[in-house]
Amino acid sequence: MPVEARGNPPDPGRAERPGGVPARGRNAAVRSLRSRIAALRRAGAAGPRRPLRPRRFRFPRRTGGERGGGRPYERIVAIAIGLSTITGASASYAAVRLNSQAVDADRQAVVETIQVRTAGVVGHMSSRSKGGQAVQYRTLHAQADAIEAVDPDEARILRDLADGLLIDQYIDRRYLPGAGAAAKWDYEMSEAAVVRGHEIFTVPGDQPVRTARRADALHDRVGHLTLTVVGTLGIVLLLTVARLVAPRWRDRLLRVALGGYGLLTALALWLSLAPI
Repeated sequence: MPVEARGNPPDPGRAERPGGVPARGRNAAVRSLRSRIAALRRAGAAGPRRPLRPRRFRFPRRTGGERGGGRPYERIVAIAIGLSTITGASASYAAVRLNSQAVDADRQAVVETIQVRTAGVVGHMSSRSKGGQAVQYRTLHAQADAIEAVDPDEARILRDLADGLLIDQYIDRRYLPGAGAAAKWDYEMSEAAVVRGHEIFTVPGDQPVRTARRADALHDRVGHLTLTVVGTLGIVLLLTVARLVAPRWRDRLLRVALGGYGLLTALALWLSLAPI
């Protein structure tokens, strides 16, 4: 009769699975893990919550090329852009002011031209009028010469009338060279004298030309100042590009921009302040 092995009979619940872990032990471990997760969730839900704090703003750290005594590119570029903007605005204001002066000079040149032309017309008319009186003066003397042998008294009366005509009409004998019937009126000298008399109260004859040249010079300066404003905008664009390019190009662009800004500023100051 066969002998059975001693010991407890085999338990179906302790049967091993292919992994080598008993089914009952595995179930107990899973239940323990789940209970711990549930306890942690309850503790987190019931515990006090930490208040939200705003994150402090921090400036970005400098790169290795700017660290240890490198140039503060951002500060230099910002200052240069601000100065270029101020220079462009100042040049624009100077251009507007000079343009106003140029327009006033154009108007003044027109007024002075009218005054000079008016003085010339007045001089011409005055000279022609005095010339007619001189013709009458010569006619009286010619008549006196013609009747001198027949009627000396009548001839003397005619000469007296001729001399009185010169006095009554304020005819200057400087522009009537000669004597008697041989006298001849100088129209050009008389007209020039009248024009010079008007210039004392108006403007010289060459003043309109000088005023027109000044207006042209002012218009030229306005154009040059406008180009200076465009140049400052180009400097601002160049500085903006210098902030975006690689560090090896940044120094070159920055030097070119600063040099151009210096030249444009000097040119704008000369155009705005130099007398014309």
